Amino acid sequence: MKIKLILSMILMSYLNTVAQNITSFVDTRDNRIYIIVNVGTQTWMAENLAYLPDINTPQSNTNTSARYYVYDYNGRSISEAKSSENYKNYGVLYNHAAAIRACPTGWHLPSDLEWKMLNNHLGRDAGKLKMTSGWKQPNTGATNESMFSAKPGGVRQPDGEFVEKLIRAYWWGSNVDNLTGECTLVILYYGQTNLILAKSESSPGCSVRCIKD
Repeated sequence: MKIKLILSMILMSYLNTVAQNITSFVDTRDNRIYIIVNVGTQTWMAENLAYLPDINTPQSNTNTSARYYVYDYNGRSISEAKSSENYKNYGVLYNHAAAIRACPTGWHLPSDLEWKMLNNHLGRDAGKLKMTSGWKQPNTGATNESMFSAKPGGVRQPDGEFVEKLIRAYWWGSNVDNLTGECTLVILYYGQTNLILAKSESSPGCSVRCIKD
């Protein structure tokens, strides 16, 4: 009986902690509800951003003007794009010009430092970010302990091809190199547990995770 009581108390403590760490947010621009989660001292959206004020064909490529894509969608209808399973599962893919302004008021595109703070808080074990399903197998180290619920939404390449769904998650960071114009790109791979901060030109279509101001 004592063992059952202790286990019950541990479970209740865990559930209370989860309840305290997970809440929701309504984006008044389109009334979409996002799950949000506290990870250490940070508050993140626990879903990829899905704000879609416009939709561009994958062949529309630019480093300077905002572009919005949905994985494997080749059209100009916002309603059609939103009805696709890829939009529902992975949200929108933004070029950097769109990503830098896409988060709602009170939120922003995370900086290099904020991504590194997230990674360091988790002991540099990015498996704690990954959902335990929805990735190519073996989904190395996935526990989703942080409740960040990372999904592998792939990327829209500058040549217009959509690739690596189920294999990698790509998110933009806000930092831009003043000399090269390259932007921070954060990558999570199904077969690894390390979070990669890379550099990219600004035209690819990548996911966005917003962090609270």
